[in-house]
Amino acid sequence: MKKTISRTPEKPAPPESAEVAAVWVPRSALHAWAENPRKNDGEPVRKVMESIKRFGFASPIIARTNGEVIAGHTRLKAAEALGLDRVPVRYMDLDPAEAHLLALADNKLNEEAEWDASMLASILSDFSFDDAALAGWDSADLDKLATQLGANTAATDPMQEWQGMPEFDQQDKTAERSIIVHFNSQQHVDEFAQLLGQQLTDKTKSIWFPAQERMDTEAKRYGDE
Repeated sequence: MKKTISRTPEKPAPPESAEVAAVWVPRSALHAWAENPRKNDGEPVRKVMESIKRFGFASPIIARTNGEVIAGHTRLKAAEALGLDRVPVRYMDLDPAEAHLLALADNKLNEEAEWDASMLASILSDFSFDDAALAGWDSADLDKLATQLGANTAATDPMQEWQGMPEFDQQDKTAERSIIVHFNSQQHVDEFAQLLGQQLTDKTKSIWFPAQERMDTEAKRYGDE
């Protein structure tokens, strides 16, 4: 009996007219949109340079068929700063009005998405600070993320945790109590001071009073009793 061998049918080849996702072209074949309202000099270019050196071109530059850049001005400047002769480009046959509207949409629509703070923090925790900075999160961003996580996990009603607790009447008005709070940055210290409605001096920010002042405080307290 002849054995029949089943074969997985091969996928049909794409038609010759299929649009090419990207092609490598000389950098000199492209030029920026002269009226691009997006400011992307300086630090943004430096960060994209670091990204290209680490990962390569993850996304091609989008350009009109005449070489005018639609999306990717920062990538083009970074490539120039790195001395790259060729860059990946996806060409789109758009008239000027449509191309410029797409350029605006490419930048603006990226601002609409929100981050899942807890998931983002979990992922970033697996990387070093330098890696997080390469991905675009500097120390200020990480502080803001930590603050957001703290706000998300805070109780909606601060008085709930005290419900059912016995009443306590503090008779000793001279008793001292200390609360030690750790902050991530000076900005958080200033925000806390603003919340309290008072200025936090070096004295109030210290965990311990200077020895002599502590002794004077003790002597004064016991002298009043």
